[in-house]
Order: sequence, then C-alpha cells, then structure tokens
Amino acid sequence: MKKYFTPAFVALLYTPILLTTFEYWFLPFRIERWLNTNVIYSGPTIRAGVIWGIACVIGYSIIPMIVTKVYFKENLKSIGVSIHDFKKHLPTYLGLYLLMVIPIFIAASTPGFQHTYPFVPEVKTDFGKFIIWEVAYVCQFFALESFFRGYLLMTLEKVVGASLAIGIMVIPYAMIHFHKPAIETFGAIGAGIILGHLSLKYRTWMGGAVLHSLVAITMDTIAVSRAGLF
Repeated sequence: MKKYFTPAFVALLYTPILLTTFEYWFLPFRIERWLNTNVIYSGPTIRAGVIWGIACVIGYSIIPMIVTKVYFKENLKSIGVSIHDFKKHLPTYLGLYLLMVIPIFIAASTPGFQHTYPFVPEVKTDFGKFIIWEVAYVCQFFALESFFRGYLLMTLEKVVGASLAIGIMVIPYAMIHFHKPAIETFGAIGAGIILGHLSLKYRTWMGGAVLHSLVAITMDTIAVSRAGLF
C-alpha cells in the first residue's frame, strides 16, 4: 500500500482535502459564523481573521513540511524552504512589485476591491487592529507560497517536469481566489505561472512570499486610507 503513497500522490490528495476544509470551515467569514452563532453577521472580526491566519500556517505550511521531513524523510530544501542567495533574487521580485504598483492603484479604486479589502472590515477604523490583521495576513501569504510554489510545485516537478507541474499548481491556486473580484482571480493565473517559474529557477518560494505580501499590504493600505483611517 505504501508504494502508492508517493510524495506526488500525497501532495495531490492533500490539496483538495485542504481546499475543501478551508472552503467550508476556515475562511474568515465561515470562522466568524461558527464563533458567533447567535449574533447578526456583519463581517469577519479581527479574531476570525487571526484564527484564519493561524489555520493557513498550519494547513498550508506546517503539515506539508512535517509530511516531507518526517514521513518521506526529505530535506525541506526540496520544497523550497531556503533563503540561499535570497538577496540576489530580491531585486527581481521588487522589480515585479514596481511594475504592479500602478495596476494596484487602479484596481484598488474600484468598488469591488474596496468592498472586499481588507477582509476584516473593522480594521478600516482601528489602526491597532489594522496592524494585527496585516501581520496575520502576511503570515498567511508566506504559508500559501510555501504550499503552492513550494510543496505542491516542487513535489510534482520531480515526477512530471517543470511546465506541467506549474500548470497543475495553478489550477487549485486560481480556485482559492473564487471569492474575490474576477479580475484578481484571472490575475492569479498569470501570477501563479510567473511565481512558479521563479520559484523553480531560484529553488525557493521566499521571494514570491515577499512580493505577495507587499502587494496585499499596499492594497489594504489604499483601502483603509480611502475609508479614512490615515
């Protein structure tokens, strides 16, 4: 039986289990509803947002690392957990961020984005909660990158090659954006391909996590600024 549970099979099996678990129980608005069953729902609170961030770190990052290191006895570098030559790679990601600044400002001015971000509405009027939320949000992005551009991508690459591994990885990555504005979901497809390519080229997902975090913080900052926080 164990011969069927190869690293690639386990990664592909774990992916739909993980996404389904989050879809039905661990998105911020789901968490808020099971935390406050007797309260009229008005959006996720900071508590739900922090729990979501912690759940992402456990589900998307810690569990795959344990499976890789303990069960398959592989070095975590095999799934991109590495800061080797990170400073050399960072300018590439910062360059991509600068290219995205204008599109970010344009997108952030649309009603859909202003309604969606930040995910936790109460941080628009409380600077302390805004900082707490951004920390949880960044942790979530590092977890997502470690899973999609690290664990899933690099595990599949060993079996199907780089191109097909990127194509497979992008499918579930796009799916986790289905609750977001359409333009962002389509953008996630292109971003997934680019970040996947860079992750395989540099053998680490860390730069992608930094880029993803910078984009998200910028969008949230624009949103709360328009709401009058700053």
